[in-house]
Amino acid sequence: PGVARPTPVLLNHVYFAPDAETYAALTASEFLREAFAVTEVRSTVRADISYTGFYLYGERTYFEFLSPGANAPLPPGSSGLFLGVERDEGIDDVANRLRAAGLQCGGGPMTRDFAGEPVPWFRLLGLAMPAGRTGLLNLLCMEYVPEFLARWHGGLPPKGASIARSAVLERYAASLGRHDDRGEALFRDVTAVHLALPEPERARVREALQVLGFVLEPTTDEGTAAWRGPGFRVLVRATDGTARIAGLEL
Repeated sequence: PGVARPTPVLLNHVYFAPDAETYAALTASEFLREAFAVTEVRSTVRADISYTGFYLYGERTYFEFLSPGANAPLPPGSSGLFLGVERDEGIDDVANRLRAAGLQCGGGPMTRDFAGEPVPWFRLLGLAMPAGRTGLLNLLCMEYVPEFLARWHGGLPPKGASIARSAVLERYAASLGRHDDRGEALFRDVTAVHLALPEPERARVREALQVLGFVLEPTTDEGTAAWRGPGFRVLVRATDGTARIAGLEL
């Protein structure tokens, strides 16, 4: 009694930095744009960087494919797992738990340009990967700020300020004039993320998932560790290659 429970750590989205041919095929796909999901090609202006990507929105989770080229924020082959929290100031709890376990992490507030003005968007927390690694896989966590939905297309549904993933994705769809299309789209949510990790990234991710309350589950594949979180799983297998997101379940 009187002790706050740890903040549940959810899945926000996954991102990939594909090569030019793959990116062109994704954005040209009529199936993805018309049947699979509410989508958009969007250029985002933040205080730190600007970038363009192809986005596929589900009910609570989404995909981000970053456009390649001279202004690409990440090298081809990069991918990332963005966790999220929906408890006010829950990102601070996540940071404190990681640091208490000796895991370095850092970040800060992110803004997004709207009508020429920077609008508070979310708070970012990134987990430091082992020194000297390629950096092609990133593990991050984010918490939307209530001011974002209050100011970014504030007259569109849903009403009120919220930091819920579902509310933000509903606003994204409404801003595209596709609010009513969400119920017809095939894509609902990502239910599992498959990671292929060499050592020492595998040890770092395993420790982080344990600290964040994920539960190790038995699997039929002895080479894969399955970690259960709220509403999704992270499956980790060993590889001698590059750390990456190797697959998804929807």
